[in-house]
Amino acid sequence: MDSALSAGIQGMKAGMNGVDQAAQNIAGVTARTTSTDNSGSLASSYSSANSAGSSPDTIVSVTESLIQLTESKSQVQASAKVVETATDVLGTLLDTKA
Repeated sequence: MDSALSAGIQGMKAGMNGVDQAAQNIAGVTARTTSTDNSGSLASSYSSANSAGSSPDTIVSVTESLIQLTESKSQVQASAKVVETATDVLGTLLDTKA
């Protein structure tokens, strides 16, 4: 029981670290794209990041970060379900013993 709870908590921590890392990667790409745009307009910054002149590496980097973000979110959700199940089982065992 304790190992399932520990595994769930560790999974949640790892997932949250993945979410943080992906968010930092996305923010870093956005900051680099925005800093190269001199107009100061958010719309033109967005369009310049998606124009034909933007680097394919930038697009790949954002795509990979979004995939990592989605995977990490799923990991947190699955780990939370493990924790929920472990606490439900523990509650059932305590109710049965009482």
